[in-house]
Amino acid sequence: MKTDKITSLEQVGNKNPFTVPEGYFENLTACVMASLPENPAKPIKIGLRKKILPWVYMAAMICGIAVGIRLYVQYGTHEIKGFSTAQNQSETIPLSDEDILISAVNDYDLYEYFHETNGNF
Repeated sequence: MKTDKITSLEQVGNKNPFTVPEGYFENLTACVMASLPENPAKPIKIGLRKKILPWVYMAAMICGIAVGIRLYVQYGTHEIKGFSTAQNQSETIPLSDEDILISAVNDYDLYEYFHETNGNF
């Protein structure tokens, strides 16, 4: 099969198999210009709102990022009930078994307990 392709390529050579009709490129500009409309397109007016709206979106995004960073810096580095951030890992407070059991109780368990005991402790 390779020999068939090689022989056919050798037969074709470097000739370009595509042809263009005579005088095509000489008349091309005239044909294109004739097909264009005579009246130029009217410019579209963009309102002030459409010009300003992307800038408003950008300002809102920057404000949101600034508030998020501010909240993270202000509240994101504090310790939370026995756990600590990576900066203060050596100062962690160990949790007792009672703390772990209390953290495992959810609201429904408390409701069930109060309902069964009629509020009497």
